Amino acid sequence: MNKKIIFGLGLLFLLYSIIIAIFYNHKFYVFFCLGYLLILDYVNYKLTRKSLLEELIKSKVRLTYFLIGSLIFAFAVDYLYGVLLFNIWVWMNYSTFNYIILYTLTNFFFILICYETFVLIKHFFKKRYREYKIKLTYKNKDKIQGKLFLSGIIFLVFPYLYSLTISKGMGIIMALPFISILLLSDLFLSKYQTPYILRIFKDKLTIYTTLITTLILFITHELINIFGREWTYLNLPFRFISVYGVPITAFIGWIILVLFCVSFISWVREIK
Repeated sequence: MNKKIIFGLGLLFLLYSIIIAIFYNHKFYVFFCLGYLLILDYVNYKLTRKSLLEELIKSKVRLTYFLIGSLIFAFAVDYLYGVLLFNIWVWMNYSTFNYIILYTLTNFFFILICYETFVLIKHFFKKRYREYKIKLTYKNKDKIQGKLFLSGIIFLVFPYLYSLTISKGMGIIMALPFISILLLSDLFLSKYQTPYILRIFKDKLTIYTTLITTLILFITHELINIFGREWTYLNLPFRFISVYGVPITAFIGWIILVLFCVSFISWVREIK
């Protein structure tokens, strides 16, 4: 399909989502994410001559890994931990059908949005900052992968064990499952590239790109949700420090989430 037509469809979906969120308080998020993604993919194509959507569609192997992986990660962290175990947030008036749409279409669009935004911001920063890379030998690769695997599993399982012994509502523990999916994604990525958990502490390009990307996504998504109210935060730490009902501490979760999405898609793109 013509790129300009896709861009136009993106604008229509985005405008439609904004209208129904502001004026009708209707479920807007799937249309918002779809429009957002189509516009970003068009802009990145213009800048880099590469389309992530085309790349995924043309490779059945990559597309399969992306769909299955993103579904597992999102369902495990968002629903099992975020909604059921710790009641960190709630998706307002969601039916079974709404949850199916959320963890398939909306989730797929969202992960790609995070990556596409990161790529866009990185395009403007990479001329100023050199990207940090470590040479992965067999020795240090095994050591790094072992640590990623062990810490990833511990961070994923511990919150569940915690929920069995301690009363619910300690939202700070919710950071661990987010970190775990980043670590496990980095485990797969480390076969090809420097894991992002290492880059975020040493690479200025990754640090600045991640912060700006997160700020943009945090503002745009949370701003429209102020009107649409499709999700609400319940038990985040320091939730009393908020702006229009959005806890400032949610920004920390967004940073980890963005890093996971970038790591995950970077790995998927390496698959042959």
